[in-house]
Amino acid sequence: MVAAMFSQLPPNFPDRILCYYINSTTQTQRACITSIPNWVFERIVFPHQRLLFEALPDALLEIHGLSGLHETLLTQIPCLQLQVHEGQPWQRELGRQSEALIRTDWIEE
Repeated sequence: MVAAMFSQLPPNFPDRILCYYINSTTQTQRACITSIPNWVFERIVFPHQRLLFEALPDALLEIHGLSGLHETLLTQIPCLQLQVHEGQPWQRELGRQSEALIRTDWIEE
């Protein structure tokens, strides 16, 4: 499953980076960034789901595990470590799947 979600930063942040996170667990997670002034990023990330997002190099992605009514902070990952670099193997997979989704959206029945 591939999910590409963008939450654009305000234009006054020119040093933004594209980041990629994979929930490789069997647990639903909440990913959030609250360390950027006047901007909050928050997404639910299902097991094995992939997430693309923009952030600043010094931002931290917090990953919270969700279990019933409980939520636990699992880790904080510097966004610089999640930065997309050209030529990574997963980019080819994401590109192919995104193209397939786009093509099927335009098929008229």
